[in-house]
Amino acid sequence: MSNPQLNIEQIQKTYPRLILFNRLLQMNLPELETHIRQMAEENPMIEIDSLSPPGESVMLSTEDLSRSPEESHYGAIRPGEGVLYESTLSDPYNPGDSLSAFLLDQISRLHLDSALFSVCDYFVNSLDENGFLEQDLIDHLSSMGVPEEVLLNALSVIQSLEPAGIGARNVRESLLLQVQRFPESDLRNKLSFVIKNNFDCLAKRNADLLSRKTGYEKSDSVRILDAISGLNPKPGSSFSSYTTPVYIYPDFLLSDKNGSVTIEFNHSFSPKIEANPYYLSMMNKTDDDAVRLYLQSKYADLLWLKTCLDRRKETLLRCMNAIVSVQSDYLSDRSAQLRPMTMRQIAEEIKVHPSTITRAIRGKYIQTKRGCILIKDLFLRCDFGTERSISADEIKKRIRGLLSAGNGGKRLSDAKIAEELQKEGIRISRRTVAKYRSEMHIPSSYYR
Repeated sequence: MSNPQLNIEQIQKTYPRLILFNRLLQMNLPELETHIRQMAEENPMIEIDSLSPPGESVMLSTEDLSRSPEESHYGAIRPGEGVLYESTLSDPYNPGDSLSAFLLDQISRLHLDSALFSVCDYFVNSLDENGFLEQDLIDHLSSMGVPEEVLLNALSVIQSLEPAGIGARNVRESLLLQVQRFPESDLRNKLSFVIKNNFDCLAKRNADLLSRKTGYEKSDSVRILDAISGLNPKPGSSFSSYTTPVYIYPDFLLSDKNGSVTIEFNHSFSPKIEANPYYLSMMNKTDDDAVRLYLQSKYADLLWLKTCLDRRKETLLRCMNAIVSVQSDYLSDRSAQLRPMTMRQIAEEIKVHPSTITRAIRGKYIQTKRGCILIKDLFLRCDFGTERSISADEIKKRIRGLLSAGNGGKRLSDAKIAEELQKEGIRISRRTVAKYRSEMHIPSSYYR
């Protein structure tokens, strides 16, 4: 029979290392350098080679970054140079105002064991800008061998933090988490029931419709809708409003030599680590068992860090080569258009989990002839309702065109827009039109 204590010790030693690779994979260059410097402060075995200083920077406005890849021309950036812009994300060098820092500060006060803390830390740093956690990411950790009990406990910890609703997998779960913090009452029970069973009624804010579907008195339905309007469907979004200057350092450099497109890492700011010769010599020569064991442990951490960095580089190159193979025309020819491409498509191409692609491209840029481009902007969702594949961006442009066609266009409902697009051979649902319209920050016909 296995020793439970031994299993716990194995978990505490293994999972922090297992998750380290995934953490490093999703970091961009500034985040990676900062993280490795922090590790070096805690591990005397890690010695970092000096990095070359940045060159002159180019100032970009928030408006520049809001443009589509077709409109964005940041200009060429030589290795070692960065682009400075006003970001809506927190500064990776100073994350004091970021959502992740706010959550990790709370977690640090809970005195969790190292295995649970490492999973919580990973979850926090994987939340999207709305504070949501993708179920695919949890499934991926499970496939890596992290026990379900550890994952569920970590999820419970994250969802118990402030702000309420954080760590949910979707809007519905976020609202339920917020309602669960209400004092026990008939209203709380009815709120939970409506969110679980009549979620579609909430967006319409129609008390009569809600009463017909639930059998509640209209006064109760009004109270329910009023209470729902006081909840935050995107609890992490308030942390995205901080404006802090951030340098962009492209992670990848695209070169076109004799018609052959190649991808290279931007080594100008890639941390280079080695074993500290002084402590390495001490580890081999000391007669003090405690000192030797301590240094051996730190040396093992160093070796694992180097292994993770090598794996990170190999995974990123495989990912970028697959992306560039699809978008090579767009990246090398200013007149070419983006081709429809999804993260699942790239994941299948290089045989990894889709969440690996999500982490690999997070916050990373590639330097091309077109300028410095956010890699995420190279992906286009697709609808295949026409004879040719048509990207979501193309459909959004068509929706905007319909809405800008005089006063009549402004009054078009989502259903009517879907009908108009279907006349053009684009099979699309009213719900998809509503989603695209919302992503373009266009109000519904009632408010236009």
